[in-house]
Amino acid sequence: MKRVGKFSSPIHAEFPLYSMEDYDAFYLHHLWKVGIKSTFPSLLKKRLIASVIATQMGTASVDYVIKRYLQGEEEDQTPGMGAEANTFIEKSHDWLHDVAERLTHHADDNVGRIMAELTMMRQQYTTSCFLYMANRGAVFEGYSLLRMQLEQFAWILAVDRVGDPERVRRVKAQSSLRLLDGVLPGVASLYGQFSAHAHWSYDAHVRAITSKEGKLGVLFSSVNHKAELLYHGVFFVGLFSKLILKARGAEISDWSDGSEVSEKLDSLYSDALVLAKRIQSLLEADED
Repeated sequence: MKRVGKFSSPIHAEFPLYSMEDYDAFYLHHLWKVGIKSTFPSLLKKRLIASVIATQMGTASVDYVIKRYLQGEEEDQTPGMGAEANTFIEKSHDWLHDVAERLTHHADDNVGRIMAELTMMRQQYTTSCFLYMANRGAVFEGYSLLRMQLEQFAWILAVDRVGDPERVRRVKAQSSLRLLDGVLPGVASLYGQFSAHAHWSYDAHVRAITSKEGKLGVLFSSVNHKAELLYHGVFFVGLFSKLILKARGAEISDWSDGSEVSEKLDSLYSDALVLAKRIQSLLEADED
C-alpha cells in the first residue's frame, strides 16, 4: 500500500477539522452566513458587513459601501453575562493548560503521573467541546460532557503517581469519584445530576418536553439551559484549579514563580465562585 503524506491523504482532504470558534450572530442570511461576534469592535463589524455587500454588488470598494450604506456610528456593545462567562472559561483554561504543560517537564517515568498529567492537558479541549454545546443551550449534551470531565478529574487523582501499569489500567473513574470530595467537599454529588441527563432518566428528559396551546413539542435548547451549563462551566474552572493545587501544589511551590502560580490558582477558584453565584442569582430570579 502506497503511503500518503500526512497532510495530503484523501481523508484529510475530505474530512477537514472545523474551527471550534463560536459566533453569536450572523449577517445577511439571504446571501451568505457570515459569522460575527457581538463583542467585535463596531468598526470591524461594519467592515465585515461592507465586504459582504461589496461582493454582492460586484464592487471592490468596501469604503464606498460604508460611506454610501453604513453611515452612522455604532457603539461597542457591553458583553452580557454569557459572553463574560465564555471569556472567563476560555482564558482560564488557556492558562491552566500552560500550567499543566509545565508540569510535564520532568524525567519521572512513573506511568500514573504521566497519565494524570496527560489527562490534565486534555481539559482545555474537552472544555472547548463543552462550550460548543453550552452556547447552543443543549443541556443533555452539555451535561454528558461535564459528567465525563468529573470522571477525568477523579481518574487523575486515582492514578497519580501509581507506578504499576496494571494497577493504572484497572482504575475505574466512576469508583474514584469520592476522591473529588477531598478537593471540594460535596462536588462528587454533581455526578448524579449529570448522569440523569446523560442516561435520559424520566425526571431529566421531561425537561425536553414543552407545550403550547395544548400541543406537546420537543424543546431542543433554551437560554435557561445555556445559563445553567455556563454556571457549571465556570464552577469547573475553580474545581480544576483546586485539583491542580491538590495534586501538584508542592511541586509548583518549588518553581521560581511558584508563589505567583499558586496564588493565581487560588484566585481563579475565588473568581469562578463569584461569577457562578452571579449566574445562579439570575437563574433564580427568572424562576420567580
